[in-house]
Amino acid sequence: MKLDSIVLFNDNHSKKATFLKYFSFLDNKKYAHLPEKANKLYSLFYNRYKLSKINKNKFTDEDGNLFFNYTLKSIEEALNCCHETALKYKDMLIKCGLIAQQRMGLNKANRYYLLEPEYEESDFYNEKAEPTKNHRKVKRAKSIFKPQKKTVTKPFFVNDSGYKLLLGFKHYGFLTSNRQIKIIMQTLHSIASQLEKDIISANLLTNREFHHMFVEYTSAQITTQKAFSQVLFRIKEQLDFGENITNFGAYLRRATEDGLYEVMVERINELKELQG
Repeated sequence: MKLDSIVLFNDNHSKKATFLKYFSFLDNKKYAHLPEKANKLYSLFYNRYKLSKINKNKFTDEDGNLFFNYTLKSIEEALNCCHETALKYKDMLIKCGLIAQQRMGLNKANRYYLLEPEYEESDFYNEKAEPTKNHRKVKRAKSIFKPQKKTVTKPFFVNDSGYKLLLGFKHYGFLTSNRQIKIIMQTLHSIASQLEKDIISANLLTNREFHHMFVEYTSAQITTQKAFSQVLFRIKEQLDFGENITNFGAYLRRATEDGLYEVMVERINELKELQG
């Protein structure tokens, strides 16, 4: 095959492309029977849920629960299927306990709610064991030159204070190695990327506006950095009260996403009101 006759994958384009999130719990025993298009529908529902989370003022019901709308016609178009097949896949997700549906009446879009799935241990992040002391000694003996200390890049919502707070969790047995710190930084970078995509896809900001507001050193960026620090302090308080966190990476990801979405959207709305 001649490479000059084809267009190779462009990683820069892939970073801007939209994607559907696939959860590993869909492969566990309870959900393994679901067909591929039912899994795709769940991913589409999850995207709608994330958008509702950004606009939670409009998508919170009378009991304070977050919901999202999705017409059957939209499901048919997204899955490229007929009316009956779209109903079948939706009912599969309801029967499995992944979503709940509330009918709102004639000519009104149904409300949907994401339900807590049943997880297995393999569905969560699992860090590999650290090498033994003897193994580390062998690796060092092979190297003549001392490796240069690399600076840790931080996403826009992590300033120096937030990074020091993160390192403080070593007192609880977390982030005790450079590998663990690297994994956490990668997790936070993926959160930053997803935040940007969700806010842009919801038409709250353009790419340029997002970069100007949150990535450059502005008051909005300082607000998100303070919010991230508050997330870390809340986790610290929970640990001080004796809460057992077995997977710090997954726990931090969920707490950070929940803690930053609301703050960022509030800041966007405040600035738009001032401009309007």
